[in-house]
Amino acid sequence: MEPDFLEMIKWAIPLLAVGGAYGGAKQAINGTKRRVDKLEEVADRAQEKYTGVKTQLASVETKIDILLEKL
Repeated sequence: MEPDFLEMIKWAIPLLAVGGAYGGAKQAINGTKRRVDKLEEVADRAQEKYTGVKTQLASVETKIDILLEKL
């Protein structure tokens, strides 16, 4: 009966190690996905603000051109 228990332990330890490594890697990947998603949201908001500022700048440039033409 003793050899069966040792054989079981010999197989269980590597399986537990592989399972732990898999779980850790999966958790790390999920954390990275969340950070990337958050960065994409921030980048999208920054792009929207940039587009708004660019539109306002074009409007101001047009008004300056009109004023310069009148001078």
